Amino acid sequence: MTPPRPRPLPIAGIAAALADGRRTFAASRGFSLAFGALFAAIGSLMIWGAQWFALAPMTPALIGGFLLVGPIVMAALIGAAEDVAAGRRPSLTRVIGSMRRAPASTAFSTSSLTTLAGRSTTSPAAIWLAIVSVS
Repeated sequence: MTPPRPRPLPIAGIAAALADGRRTFAASRGFSLAFGALFAAIGSLMIWGAQWFALAPMTPALIGGFLLVGPIVMAALIGAAEDVAAGRRPSLTRVIGSMRRAPASTAFSTSSLTTLAGRSTTSPAAIWLAIVSVS
């Protein structure tokens, strides 16, 4: 699959693009809302957990790390839009397949899982350990 090439969007085309997006959302409303709700719930739980375990200073790092998941969610929503454009109802199986075909988003998100000597250097656990070791 050849990745799409960026193309200019003239000012007059913005209204058409928004209308197209509205139609796609209407056709995949439940699917799109479920992905958005899951994304929001996981983020809320992370922030709540940081507060509950007295790790409030880690909240910005958790938020920053969680945003690395965004490209994967975006690839899933693009897969749902492809299903709608093909006249199909979005399917989780096809959407997962579209996420596999999105190497840039997958590579960006998995780069946050890289390790140094077998340990993640950006994980909340690694940051917490560094804070505890110093104090």
